[in-house]
Amino acid sequence: MQLGICCSPLQHQLAVRLTRRLERNLGITTVIVADESAPLMESWEQASASDAVLLMLDRRSAPGPVKRDDWQSLVEHNGTPPVATLKLEHCFYPKLLERRLFFAPDGNELEAERWVERWVVSLISTGAGTEIQRIVSADSFGGGRLLEARSPAEWWTTVVDAPGVLTLTPSDIDAVQTFACEAGSHFQGIVWMGCEGVPPEALTAEIEFRCAAASEGPNSGKVGSGRLLFVLVHAEPEMAIPPVCAGEPRHSFVIVEGRPEAGAGNSAERRNPIEAWIGACRQSGFPGALLDLMLGQERRHEWESLVTPLTADHRWFRPGSGMAPNREACQRHLETLQELFGGWRRRPELCRELVGEAAWAIECNRPVSNELCLDLALFLLAEKRMAEAVTWLKILAATADQQDEFAIQAREELRWLVDEFGSYRRPEPIVSGEQVPFDFPGFFVAGEPALDENRRLLRELQAEVAEHLQSGASASSARSPGRQLQFDLFS
Repeated sequence: MQLGICCSPLQHQLAVRLTRRLERNLGITTVIVADESAPLMESWEQASASDAVLLMLDRRSAPGPVKRDDWQSLVEHNGTPPVATLKLEHCFYPKLLERRLFFAPDGNELEAERWVERWVVSLISTGAGTEIQRIVSADSFGGGRLLEARSPAEWWTTVVDAPGVLTLTPSDIDAVQTFACEAGSHFQGIVWMGCEGVPPEALTAEIEFRCAAASEGPNSGKVGSGRLLFVLVHAEPEMAIPPVCAGEPRHSFVIVEGRPEAGAGNSAERRNPIEAWIGACRQSGFPGALLDLMLGQERRHEWESLVTPLTADHRWFRPGSGMAPNREACQRHLETLQELFGGWRRRPELCRELVGEAAWAIECNRPVSNELCLDLALFLLAEKRMAEAVTWLKILAATADQQDEFAIQAREELRWLVDEFGSYRRPEPIVSGEQVPFDFPGFFVAGEPALDENRRLLRELQAEVAEHLQSGASASSARSPGRQLQFDLFS
């Protein structure tokens, strides 16, 4: 996308700052039209060849008096390309402009930059990002009163105005949700990730997967394109941003350190027995569809008032502190996930949402969750999330019970996925009618050139096989003329 900025020389520095900000945060290119000899209403059409146009009004770009003939082309503009207007100081312009996209920052240039960025994001957003709901105060479940306090200014400076990493404590979780809601319009997607129970390798691989999906563009059908805000909840203090994302100049990260608070009290002291079922889910956030499966859709009204909505569409929720699960709830939680991932082809969309929930169930129910661990890894393989799948297979293969049937399957699967050098290798699917090439393990290392000696041995072996096939075909030509001998090494 290209943005055309039309201004007077008085606002050229602001236009340059906007150019740098949009390029750094969103990858947007700009064209600045700052004609000193002509007012804005005469020069703005030079910027109209861009995908969108920003007009900056000041005393030099919009001098008086206002004449309809001078402003007619702008007033009658049909909206293609879209035009937004910034009034930066007192000047003369037709009031009809205020009925369109119009903002007067009253001298606050930082607010002007943020306003323009939100507008540009709204133009290029694919709508794939999750809209986080602003948190309500603890006593407002009945009245719906929103939190009064706004997010601290330094949070905005750290992760909104420029890509950055913000580290906070568990006590800030409600303020973080409000901040994600307020700052979400500056990003093309918000990724709220619960980190409890997820091995560091799998967590790193998932972040890399999200970053790669974001960079593929709006037609990738994945998370969304462009700039993302990652909220990593209940992360370990030594959590490190993956290098592939740390080098990406657009994404920002909010890391909420610490583990979920342990539930307190017993069932007799609980206000509502259903809290045990809520406590079995991830404390950082869970999809409501999971509790619907565990308890039944008709019981949603019983638990929805006990949790905090995480997303505006009320599909994801956060439980309150002190909700301890009981054995029955944990068992039902595990069984529900095993049933889902055991038949993931029937409901792949829901399984995508429950990948983190499955990780939490595996962490809480070892070693009885080995079946779920294998099914989760196979699902991730089908989703082309190789690094995460291999991590879970390695965890399962290293189980103390070496005779466990799921651990045995994991080790067999790893033989196809990872070579002795640790490189990934996955055989391409065999297409009917195509000749299958010979594969001699040890002759070639994935991603590295073969040794000359190995090449020589392979050529000699191929020549011997070809000679043997030729002599065999000649000997049997009288009995079966025209018949071709074929090998299927994977039958």
